[in-house]
Amino acid sequence: MIAVNQVLLLSGEERVRVLWVDEKYTYIYVISIDSNSLPERIDISDIYDDYEAIEDPFSYLLDDSNATEKTRLARDKAWSIVSSIVSEVPEIYIKQQRGSILKDTIETKGVHKKVLYNYLKKYWQRGMTKNSLLGDYSKCGKVKTGDLKPGRKREFADVEGEGTAITPKIKKIFETVFKEHAKNAEKRSMASSYRKMLVEYFKDDENKPSYHQFIRRYKRFSSPEESLKAKVGEKNFNKDNRPILSNSTKEAFGPGSKYQIDATIADVYLASEINR
Repeated sequence: MIAVNQVLLLSGEERVRVLWVDEKYTYIYVISIDSNSLPERIDISDIYDDYEAIEDPFSYLLDDSNATEKTRLARDKAWSIVSSIVSEVPEIYIKQQRGSILKDTIETKGVHKKVLYNYLKKYWQRGMTKNSLLGDYSKCGKVKTGDLKPGRKREFADVEGEGTAITPKIKKIFETVFKEHAKNAEKRSMASSYRKMLVEYFKDDENKPSYHQFIRRYKRFSSPEESLKAKVGEKNFNKDNRPILSNSTKEAFGPGSKYQIDATIADVYLASEINR
């Protein structure tokens, strides 16, 4: 069971902290603690057997006895800025809503946007406590990973494949396959692209990525909009699925300033009175 503030190792190579868990246990918000990133939504079904709970590398922050007075003052200053907004969850994790939440803080606290984001990332990545904002008076090492995929074994490994640790080399292969798939998405399914990848890159390799890992990486590689565009084609996407950015009311500055003509095929036939 995934819990808030837990540190997970995904695909044997990326450490993330769980920021929020949906009440229905369908998706979570996480943030990478190894990169300069923002919160990301992940469906639990995408990682159900592709993660491992690991020790929190920032557990030392629970004790601030080693912190200097200067570091504590800096922590208190940062906390006075973010304390009022970090409780607005999950809204603050959602990109479309985060901007309006931070705007008020930037104006009222007089803090620069970049500084505020740095405080928030530090708070989220390092344990979501006041002490998370302390300086780096102690360093934590990066987790070591090998060729074996961590976590429990798959229940249907004989069908889906056991999977393997996603190394930088496999990441590069995935990226190449995803780009090729995008060019032929209308004619080729993800399953066929996966099988083609296994033949071309992992034919004699026992440590091959599973289809589950392949799909999860694809979802992170491309946005839903890009995936749909690749599936139905750009022409059909623009016709049926593209976002509506404006409307006739916004384009008109007053009555009579804009006229539009529409044509509809009528179910009637017109005949000339001269030539019937």
